[in-house]
Amino acid sequence: MPDPFIFVTTHTINEGEFDSIKELSRTFTDLVEAADSGLIAFHFYISDDGTEVSNIQVHADAKPSPLWWREAATAMHSFC
Repeated sequence: MPDPFIFVTTHTINEGEFDSIKELSRTFTDLVEAADSGLIAFHFYISDDGTEVSNIQVHADAKPSPLWWREAATAMHSFC
């Protein structure tokens, strides 16, 4: 059985972007729920002061679906 692949990102939330980040988090969550991406866990955490957001993804192995990454990139670009 392959080892899981854990992907963690942390980003600064610039002033005035908090609502957009919350919307992006919801969009990603919807994407994950709709896709057969092989994800075991998927979480967003926003710091208590609202200045940072972290995303933790646990994939079944290190070969996540190329479709998942394309869909994730498309969702991210819609907010940039």
